[in-house]
Amino acid sequence: MSVWYGLNGTVEVRTAPEVERIIAEFDDLAREITADLDDHGDGSATVEFSGGVFCSHATVGEIDAKAQELGPHAVRPASIVYDYDGERGELLIGRPAAPTDD
Repeated sequence: MSVWYGLNGTVEVRTAPEVERIIAEFDDLAREITADLDDHGDGSATVEFSGGVFCSHATVGEIDAKAQELGPHAVRPASIVYDYDGERGELLIGRPAAPTDD
C-alpha cells in the first residue's frame, strides 16, 4: 500500500564531502522529494527539502533516516515539516545543545 509523504524545510550544515554524499543518496532514494544544497562559500551550506512522493511505509523510514544523517553536520538543530498521508509533523535534524549547569 502506498502513502503520500512530503518534506519541506531547511537545514544549515557545515560543508563536507560526507554532506554531498548524503544529499546524492537522498536524491536517489526519494526522486520526487528534492534536497537542494546551496553552498554559501564560507564553509556552510543550506539544504532545502521540498516535494512529495507516493511510496511504501518502509520507504518513509528510509527517507527520514537519510535526512537525519545530516544531523552531525548541522550547524544548529533544525526541524523540517513532513506530511504523512495528510498528517503533519516535524522531523528533527541534529541534536539540541546539552543543558549546562549554571
